Amino acid sequence: MSKQAALFQSIATSCAAVVTLVALAHEVVGAKLVPWGVELFGGPLGFYGAGAFGVVVGLSLVAGTLRLIPFAVSAVSFVVAVLGAFAGLYAAVVHREFHFFAWVLVIASLGAAIFHSKAIAAQPGAPADRPRPAGSARG
Repeated sequence: MSKQAALFQSIATSCAAVVTLVALAHEVVGAKLVPWGVELFGGPLGFYGAGAFGVVVGLSLVAGTLRLIPFAVSAVSFVVAVLGAFAGLYAAVVHREFHFFAWVLVIASLGAAIFHSKAIAAQPGAPADRPRPAGSARG
């Protein structure tokens, strides 16, 4: 792995760890910080179930950025960013509150997606670096 690829991989992994941390915060202090959230998820089961799912997704992102498991890091990270943005906008518009953790989730998941893609591209032998077969139409 090149030095550049290792740098991008470490940033992507750090961002994925922050996604996991936000999900853990959802589990531990979410109901106290956002009391209307429990009802929004249909009760405690839905609320804590969503947090547990977030922890699993966050840990999967960490494992994917480290290439321990095959995982669609960029795609899942973009979905997480959209969900975080929705939560942040919902809190702002409906409850007139700033949902700090939702916006941290947006930034961290976008960071994981962007830097994971850069890590793959910076790796020697990445698709852009591989020699093309003779007569290839791609230019």
